[in-house]
Amino acid sequence: MADERIENQVDETEDEHEEEGERTFTQAEVDALIEKRLSRAKKGMPSDDELNEFREWKAKKDPDAAKKTTQAELDDALAEMEMTRRENWLLRKGVDPDDVDYYAYRISKTMDGDTDFEDAAEEFFKKHKTKAGVRMDTGARLNSGAKSKSVNDTMNDLIRNARK
Repeated sequence: MADERIENQVDETEDEHEEEGERTFTQAEVDALIEKRLSRAKKGMPSDDELNEFREWKAKKDPDAAKKTTQAELDDALAEMEMTRRENWLLRKGVDPDDVDYYAYRISKTMDGDTDFEDAAEEFFKKHKTKAGVRMDTGARLNSGAKSKSVNDTMNDLIRNARK
């Protein structure tokens, strides 16, 4: 009995689909459908006048908000410009481009309120200078502090061992 009801329902829905078929709309009907859909979407949105009134009210409420945002953006831009200037100065001094960030950070940590970056960098390089140029000490020791071989020394050892 339940199977008969299900089959009847399926037959009825198939008949409904056959009767509907494809429907064509006129341009006026399409425009009306689109307008109805847009009005539902815009229902919760304020109008342009309401938005302008809100912006004016907000500006009157906190007039310094725009200045604060602008000042923060200006401070960020100035800090980025200063960092670029410092990195360029270090590159001109012969610091390896891969190490520029490290040196800029280390030197900025040694600066006090009275010293500028260039003076602090000169002092830093006097303390950390070697014959080969700028030396970077990461604190990590390889080979238990033993002198590491250069590529040339390694190649010479390989050639000598191959002759034996």
